[in-house]
Amino acid sequence: MNLKESKIILSKINLLFENLLVDNKVSSIERDLMLSYVRQFYDEILNDNVTSTVSNIVQVDDEIEEEEITTFVPPVVEKVEPVQEKVTYKKPVIIKIPDSLKDYTSNPETNNQYQAPTPPPPPAPEPVVVPEPVYTQPTATQEATNVNNAVHVNIDPKFAELFEFNNSNDVSDKLSAMPIDDLKKSIGLNEKILTINDLYDGDHRLFDKSLDILNSFSTFNEAKVYIAENLAAKFDWTSPMKVKKAKIFIKLIKRRYN
Repeated sequence: MNLKESKIILSKINLLFENLLVDNKVSSIERDLMLSYVRQFYDEILNDNVTSTVSNIVQVDDEIEEEEITTFVPPVVEKVEPVQEKVTYKKPVIIKIPDSLKDYTSNPETNNQYQAPTPPPPPAPEPVVVPEPVYTQPTATQEATNVNNAVHVNIDPKFAELFEFNNSNDVSDKLSAMPIDDLKKSIGLNEKILTINDLYDGDHRLFDKSLDILNSFSTFNEAKVYIAENLAAKFDWTSPMKVKKAKIFIKLIKRRYN
């Protein structure tokens, strides 16, 4: 009996058995491999030629471990084909309608005997009352300011059309000419974005700075000179693409000094 060979075979059996415990299932290849190891181990036991001692077995333990690693064949997992369940279809059951219900199902007038109540109409919206504008007689100081604003200022003639406005007695025009205290607060967000893009070429810093300067003026004549020399000339407000928007913006600025 070759103890060295027997120990190698026994180690293979143990290792294969541990793998079977992990997978928790045995394939046909793994079963045949286990039977082969058992037969080899059985043949070694029947062999009467003892060629090794216990001391030799201890010396070759390391060699056995290396041989186990190199000679181990990993188990092959069989591909399990899915089992298709047989689906049985039952013959549909035909339900006969009693004669007492045939008249009800065939007569549409009977079906419409019950109708859901019609929901009440929504309440009418409350009328919005727009207060009429109140106009006060200008004081002497205001009249003097208006006269001062009417004084002619020397500006480039090509910018004169920007400051020409049509006088109208319409209520809408009078509302749009009401005085304002702060230019920054009187311009909405959308109007601000459009003005910066159309008249300031996207320069929002210069837009904010120019409104601060215009708020500091006391008369529209001062604002005219500043607009003509610093804004209209720089951004070409007299061009056909900008002149209409520029006049609307200047009309809003003029309300600051009304």
